[in-house]
Amino acid sequence: MNSLASVLRGAGDMHTPAGFMVVGAMIVIPVSPLLIFGAGPVPGLGVQGAALALVAYYFAGSAFLAWRIVRGSTLIALRLCRPAWRNFREILKVGVPACAHAALLNTAVAVTTGLVGVYGAAALAGYGIGARLEYLQVPIVFGLGATLVAMIGTNVGAGQFERARRIAWTGGLFAAAVCGSIGVVVTVAPWLWAGMFTRDPAVLAVATQYFHVVGPTYVFLGLGTALYFSFQGTGRMLWPLLCITVRVLVIAGGGALAARAFGLDGLFAVTAAALVLFGMMYALGVWRYFSPRRKIPNSRPQR
Repeated sequence: MNSLASVLRGAGDMHTPAGFMVVGAMIVIPVSPLLIFGAGPVPGLGVQGAALALVAYYFAGSAFLAWRIVRGSTLIALRLCRPAWRNFREILKVGVPACAHAALLNTAVAVTTGLVGVYGAAALAGYGIGARLEYLQVPIVFGLGATLVAMIGTNVGAGQFERARRIAWTGGLFAAAVCGSIGVVVTVAPWLWAGMFTRDPAVLAVATQYFHVVGPTYVFLGLGTALYFSFQGTGRMLWPLLCITVRVLVIAGGGALAARAFGLDGLFAVTAAALVLFGMMYALGVWRYFSPRRKIPNSRPQR
């Protein structure tokens, strides 16, 4: 479903995927508890009910978006053709590093979870509340990033390098402002988020501790994540892999040492430092790649 949505976005149709996903979510949210707990003639299926609701959503989404591509007013004309390696190469040179980037992003959270876990269930629950807020910011930036990929890819391909640079910085700074605003809120009032999940004083204390240290660095989470999509638009994925790898290594190495020396405060400080480094490395990469002095191979001159 997400692949077909990307095809439509790449063809310039942002409304159809967004509209279906909003409507689909409004249906899945009430249907999930119905299938989990049951009501009236509908039997409760437990956890399997949640899985069934999601599978039905993805199946319906795939069918609808495929129909829109074939029958809708898009720029795409489907026809039978012989598979060509150059087409797979163009897709995989961005797709494989993007998959690795996503895997490493989750690895960073998994490593931090393992380091926090030694402090007990309350610490693990408190960190989990904080990590969940970070995860929820990623789809917000992804919505912006889907636009950045299409716009930057189009402009780089057309030789409009200066315009691509402005788009990258505009998107990155906008995402930084959005995520930074969320960070300010949870730093000042962490109970607004943590209080929705628990009333346990020990868990709330850890969540508050986490937000006080990491919350101010959410601005770099938004900046780095948005600029990551800028590199997708250029097709150059080596620097993004380096950025996320450095973040994982800092958390794994520095976090372990800091946790031994300073406990959770030290671990959370390293987590925050890794986010700052993550965002700054992306900013450096965009500044270097999109430098006005840089010449683009095989590009047409600007008009």
